[in-house]
Amino acid sequence: MNFDVERALFQGEYKTLLAGEREFIAVIREGYKPINQGIAILLGDIGENPLNGNSLARMSPNLNRYGYTTVSASSPFWDMYGIPKGFGQNQQENTDSQAAAAPAPASDEEQTAVTEQTESAKTDNTNAPSESSNPEPEHPRAVGSLLDIAQSDAHKQALSLQVQAILNATEEYTGFRLIIARGTTAAVMLSLLNEEAIPLPDAFVAVSPFWPEREGSLALVEDMAQTSVPVLDVYSQWDNPWSLAFAEHRNIAANKALKLHYRQRELPGQRIDHEQFELLSKAIYGWLTSMGW
Repeated sequence: MNFDVERALFQGEYKTLLAGEREFIAVIREGYKPINQGIAILLGDIGENPLNGNSLARMSPNLNRYGYTTVSASSPFWDMYGIPKGFGQNQQENTDSQAAAAPAPASDEEQTAVTEQTESAKTDNTNAPSESSNPEPEHPRAVGSLLDIAQSDAHKQALSLQVQAILNATEEYTGFRLIIARGTTAAVMLSLLNEEAIPLPDAFVAVSPFWPEREGSLALVEDMAQTSVPVLDVYSQWDNPWSLAFAEHRNIAANKALKLHYRQRELPGQRIDHEQFELLSKAIYGWLTSMGW
């Protein structure tokens, strides 16, 4: 993805930054006004190229006109479900090797001895109490987590280092600090903000935030309500089902927590539409203006 950005842009239009030991590219576009209003960091969902036509970077010209310098970057990639590379490709080889390693058929005498031992074991265990005689009832909607927890933690740490690197690289710019993130990146950012694991920005915009499991979605709701950072929660009818399912929960939790400067906004229109980015930019600018920015 870094290679794509390097080929598409001139040298002065991006910076190569270091987050820990990982290099990433940040596309920087300065504001159009004499006095810089602030920095807007745009973080797309996992695997989202900042040059993609549907990326948050499409808001850059609008935010630049409002006086904000924008920094667009891809979220650190991680294998969410921990599926090993090449999974399913070597199944036939594994089957053949297992067949080759299978033991030879037992003789008649050996089979008779095994049968007698099995019948004896059954007789001895007839009166033994069964550990599973009263199994714990399982909730009909209970589902175990399919996410790779180790990789999730590593991704969270990588995102923290990336945001810190961007903040360090933009210290020369004056004004407010705004972070705009989408999808699962928004969910991880909310966790970092609630834990104060990174320097807190002046405001945060969550665009279609979600986490692809129930426990993580409930944690997202709690993080959004409890973080001290002002939050604009934006969603649309075209969002991921997880985002839509918990949209009302996020609003209720924020209201019950008496969260200051929280606003939820539903965007109309099509999912991939220039007008949606125009509306999103205006919603962000209006929200920031209401806080006195």
